[in-house]
Amino acid sequence: MRGAGVFKWHVMVFLVAGLLMWILWYMGVNLHGTGEESNQKFPWPVWPTLIWLMVLWIHYKAVYAGKNKK
Repeated sequence: MRGAGVFKWHVMVFLVAGLLMWILWYMGVNLHGTGEESNQKFPWPVWPTLIWLMVLWIHYKAVYAGKNKK
């Protein structure tokens, strides 16, 4: 059960950190004008979110892959 607990903690950290990244990006775009700068046209939190989701998927498979097999 330790693996499942660590995975759930990993998901919670992902949600909080992801939310903070998106809030920072949103505030940066709205506080600094229309986002004309090249780093504000595209939402940069997309990349860390996608990479972290892939890591979460690997973590999920590592924890729960053998649970249903008998």
